[in-house]
Amino acid sequence: MNRLYTVVFILIMLSGCSTVDSSLSEKFADVKPYTIALMPIDWSGAGEPKAIGKDVSRLFKSMAIEALRSKRYNVSTDEPDGAAVKKPADVAKAAGADAALVIRMNEWDASEVLSYASLKIGATIEMHSKDDELLWRVEYATSESDAGLDASAVEAGVIKTYEPRIQRFVDAAFSTLPQAALPDKRGRFFDWLP
Repeated sequence: MNRLYTVVFILIMLSGCSTVDSSLSEKFADVKPYTIALMPIDWSGAGEPKAIGKDVSRLFKSMAIEALRSKRYNVSTDEPDGAAVKKPADVAKAAGADAALVIRMNEWDASEVLSYASLKIGATIEMHSKDDELLWRVEYATSESDAGLDASAVEAGVIKTYEPRIQRFVDAAFSTLPQAALPDKRGRFFDWLP
């Protein structure tokens, strides 16, 4: 019986493992994006969870901002107006940014059965230049599950405590983004002269 529990435990732990699928355009080095505008979180690929969707969106956005800043990007936190959110290039131009970041939620699937709970998270994150070039793209999905004797404790540990899961998700996704190249300030000493 102990052997069965060991096998089940290993399978549960392995089910949460996945790889980050990312691509970086050759144009990234030419564009050298520094100032990034964020678009609203797009839930069209996954149904936005009714009770917690706004909170999840807020967490993803704030953690994405911190991830960008830790990579030395300047982040424009101005909210785009409704007319400008159709294309990332429009958002970048409206914010005076070099690029716009798009986060599309592909999956947010929380399920519970008796004393078993699982949460699957999947998203695509893209950076588009103000000229509408796709500069960076990452697609990532994880799942975490747990089983135990106390159903409420399992639910709290897997489904209700989702902030650390989002943080690990964002950390893994943004680990594939290169550090920002700081804007070149040389040759601008006399710019203040008329």
